[in-house]
Amino acid sequence: MTLNDIHLPLISIADLYKTVLIKNDQSNEKKDAVDGKKIKKQIEPAEIKEIGSIHLLGNNKKQIVVIVNYKDAVYLPDDRLAFLTSILTACKLNLDDIALINFSGLPEMGYKDFLKTVPSKSVLFFGVEPKVLSLPLNFPNFQVQPFDGINYLTSPSLDEIEKDKSKKEKLWLSLKKIFNL
Repeated sequence: MTLNDIHLPLISIADLYKTVLIKNDQSNEKKDAVDGKKIKKQIEPAEIKEIGSIHLLGNNKKQIVVIVNYKDAVYLPDDRLAFLTSILTACKLNLDDIALINFSGLPEMGYKDFLKTVPSKSVLFFGVEPKVLSLPLNFPNFQVQPFDGINYLTSPSLDEIEKDKSKKEKLWLSLKKIFNL
């Protein structure tokens, strides 16, 4: 095996490179509203964090929590992470805007304790039932369910959605409602 044959998972790469590798000056420049001078905005990459006993990927800047369940991955397998990233991009979001949490590594806790630990405006469950957080709700997949000031959405796993065009369409309609797209 040579060095060219080594393949690192995206999570490991994100952990190695905490800062931006390539800066695109065109996309990072904005004009200051006061004097019209060009300024560069700072781009912060998604980070792997631990809040209390919860491990998450992302900075949760828009308070969007994505909960998945993959026993054999820290967060998501690389191909599922790529698919989730494409979903986020379609919603004009990125990993920096969310908190990605793998349920298989989540300690047992109720939704009130969970929401105190990870502030949320929207919680998206992919292949995970809301009852894992002891939510007093029961609603079908793809139905946006407001409760206590937070929008909840359940859907099948990312694996299932990627394989089924009708499920992708249903997910997209739900995401459009949540994010006003």
